[in-house]
Amino acid sequence: MTNKKFLSLSQLKLEVKKYKINSQREYKKNRRNNWPSKPYEYYKDEWISWNDLFGKEEKVEFLSLSQLKLEVKKYNINSQKEYRKNRRKNWPSAPDVYYKDEWISWPNLFGRNGRKKEFLSLSQLKLEVKKYNISSKTEYNKNRKNNWPSRPDKYYKDEWISWNDLFGKEEKEKVEFLSLSQLKLEVKKYNINSEKEYRKNRRKNWPSAPDEYYKDEWISWNDLFGRHFDLQKYIARKLSA
Repeated sequence: MTNKKFLSLSQLKLEVKKYKINSQREYKKNRRNNWPSKPYEYYKDEWISWNDLFGKEEKVEFLSLSQLKLEVKKYNINSQKEYRKNRRKNWPSAPDVYYKDEWISWPNLFGRNGRKKEFLSLSQLKLEVKKYNISSKTEYNKNRKNNWPSRPDKYYKDEWISWNDLFGKEEKEKVEFLSLSQLKLEVKKYNINSEKEYRKNRRKNWPSAPDEYYKDEWISWNDLFGRHFDLQKYIARKLSA
């Protein structure tokens, strides 16, 4: 697969201004092929905020992580929910992303667990789940210990094989998924028209998360189902309403 060519951030700002896009919802609904689905990640080295993308506000100078820790302590903020509810203008909306090079955890931000959590090695974790007779992802999440990562597939990404491998189950034959173009023909053949229908009727060779599996060429679920949104017609209707 080839990497999709996206606009530069300055070009994207001109585009969203041209099409009068003023919110994340409008951006996602009307996204063009050359607009990244997650601009805050794609332009991470120059990204400021969604409001900046839409030309709504000047750049905000966020606090340093050490300053933010003092602030949340001052305002007695003790959870992610309280943080988002009481967030000040100079607090980043996603501190785990903004301070990624020095971030430890949310509890650490709130003054709990001063050091980064130490998780078991993958081989140790396999022995633990066997010891506790854990044999499914649901059981793992329900009975997870403090030294078990919540996303072992991400934490052990360099050596991870599968959940079945973690639980010592015999690995099923590797499935070769269809190409995106083949999948489009399949969903059309079976008259699949929504994410819910896709998940309900998914075949063995259809990926469970096509938006992630085909990420380099993925446009949208509507595109998968053969529905193409005409932004210009939409804007014309809005202006004439």
